[in-house]
Amino acid sequence: VFRAGAEGVAAFVATHGTLSYQEQRLMDAPDSGEPAGVDAARSLGSSEDGSAQSDERVSRVDAGTWVSEAALWVEWVHTGRLESVEESKILIIGGERMWKALFHPGLKAFAAHYAWEFHRRVV
Repeated sequence: VFRAGAEGVAAFVATHGTLSYQEQRLMDAPDSGEPAGVDAARSLGSSEDGSAQSDERVSRVDAGTWVSEAALWVEWVHTGRLESVEESKILIIGGERMWKALFHPGLKAFAAHYAWEFHRRVV
């Protein structure tokens, strides 16, 4: 579904089946002035043979579980890999399309406040 280092532009909700999320702790890299997360996403350590090295944790993602909600509220770079382990269905909520769909002023104001609070807690 996505890999570590890819730009996050949507949230995902597992609706059927099972997926696997493999978090990858990215190696620290010197700051290059890139947006937060981009440097780290590009700097997975590598061994002498060129294979990526990372400290990984695997989580089971069952139906009803949200993944990558942050992509709806902030600029996001994925820090892990999401893949299906059996036949699965996922609901994809695109951030840009979601914001365009929030045309009612009350809903848009609520979502904007939630986004602000989410960003404040993440940063």
